[in-house]
Amino acid sequence: MTRLFDITTTQDSLELDRQGQGKVVFTVTNVTQQPQRCGLRPRGLDAGKAGWLRLAGEAERDFVPGMVHQVEVGIAVPPGTPLEKFRLRLDAYSVANPDDDFTEGPLVQVNPPPAATPAPEGGGRMPWWVWLVIALAVLAVGGLAFHLMSRKAPPVISPPPPASAPASTPTPPPPPPRLVEFDNPRIEAGGRLVGLDVCREWGANCGQAAATAFCQQKGHGAAHSFKVTQDAPPTAIISTQQVCDAPGCDRINWIQCGPRLTGPIRLPRETLLQLDQIRLKGKHLSQPE
Repeated sequence: MTRLFDITTTQDSLELDRQGQGKVVFTVTNVTQQPQRCGLRPRGLDAGKAGWLRLAGEAERDFVPGMVHQVEVGIAVPPGTPLEKFRLRLDAYSVANPDDDFTEGPLVQVNPPPAATPAPEGGGRMPWWVWLVIALAVLAVGGLAFHLMSRKAPPVISPPPPASAPASTPTPPPPPPRLVEFDNPRIEAGGRLVGLDVCREWGANCGQAAATAFCQQKGHGAAHSFKVTQDAPPTAIISTQQVCDAPGCDRINWIQCGPRLTGPIRLPRETLLQLDQIRLKGKHLSQPE
């Protein structure tokens, strides 16, 4: 079994609400140096609990090297079902080789809500004699405090605290790059929103240049990955807002933006195949494949 992913969570247990609902958030990281297509599967480890778990978002996701995804698993106990303890975890596996390349996440204990405390009999009113005992106790404590404060005590001189060397603060590791995804990115052209064309200029600088231009328009440094759909008009050129309505117009249907890159990006296999077809049409790519 090959370990492609690391799974962590800050919750080793949680308590359901009165409706039998709750959620657990896991962090999934691609620990390899290669892009991975990851499948996610919540697991109930006690009989009959699998149907209570729901995965928020897509069950299969693309990870570039070092990429981190926050994955939420929701819990919803069917109405009328007794609430009881059970365990769950999140598994991550390679879509290309699920039987050998998978990772089991940490166990999380799910507990039912605490039982409601019954209200005291008599509407919660205390007998009159309880109030009398409390009043006498307050008077006794107040008199003792006044007597002690009126006594003159000798001054207490405390020795100076010993000098201690300042503790060195370790330098925290740099945070992972923040990546933002855009599904079906569109730009304004001719007073309407149109899909993003694969080329930054008409028939030129196609692929990474157009994707990066869109990311920079949204306030990010560069495109870290993208996907392409061929023959999907209408599309709009991001540099000139020209609209392409021809059958051979190709669009970018997904972009992952992040900080400025120091090296070439790693594209999914299907994107590389699409770019080869686009190059055969005579469009000029912005980087060699």
